[in-house]
Amino acid sequence: MGAPARAAGSLRRIELEFAAAGGRTVLRHAYAEPPFAIRPLFDLGGGLAHFILVQTTAGLFGGDALSIDVRVRPGARAIVTSQAAQQVHPAVRPEAEATQDVRVRVDRGGEFHGCFEPVIPFARARLAQRTALDVEAGGRLFWAEGLMAGRVARGERWQFTRLAVDTALRCSGDLVYLERFVLGENGASPDTPWAMGEGTYLGSLLACAPEIDTGRVDTLQAALFPPSSDPGAAAVRGAVDLPAPGVLAGRVLAADGAAFHRVQHAWRAGAFAILLQQPVPALRP
Repeated sequence: MGAPARAAGSLRRIELEFAAAGGRTVLRHAYAEPPFAIRPLFDLGGGLAHFILVQTTAGLFGGDALSIDVRVRPGARAIVTSQAAQQVHPAVRPEAEATQDVRVRVDRGGEFHGCFEPVIPFARARLAQRTALDVEAGGRLFWAEGLMAGRVARGERWQFTRLAVDTALRCSGDLVYLERFVLGENGASPDTPWAMGEGTYLGSLLACAPEIDTGRVDTLQAALFPPSSDPGAAAVRGAVDLPAPGVLAGRVLAADGAAFHRVQHAWRAGAFAILLQQPVPALRP
């Protein structure tokens, strides 16, 4: 008798705990199992630190289970970015599903910026991605993630078998945003006009901070999404809104990678310049 599908993959995790010490943000605790790696924490000044999430393999395969746990203690200010897109490969056993669980907790007085390259599910891939974001009262979180239709240049547009996404944001203990969807199971094509249309990148933007108000969100909307008369407007569509006081939720639909990354860079800059009204830090490459 063969082993269960899960046994064919790897179960690996990374744990990061950021804390304030001497006016800086440090890694109080860091633990990683391959394919994750702990790399140096870059001090950006102003108590802000940058950590690059590195994986040393080609991506996720069926049966793999990755776990990412982040804790931001009071006074710590951390930016975490991914080194590259998360590629999801087909499994040897068609029913084997890869999973990726992300958990972030921001304590009162802590600040976290998570900005990640998109997930790219290859043809016949199966992935379940669960993200739990928990921000205590007085904490700040700014989040950006996305997915790609597949290896479009190789003709793999929407050819993955199943993609399930579950993202929950809790602020001060209250569930303020919940996003759940499954693609690939019911046979419905994401290419329809009411869904993705011609878009190949889908992104989500989330934020929870006391400074967020209607005026700043309106300014951010204009910075992220150019008016229809702008030459680049056709390549990207989207909007941001206030589902609850101090909470921002946005959606991005982009025709190509260049447009998607322009919005992500504008979001990272806007989180500081527009929402926090602080200088935009220069990240380490």
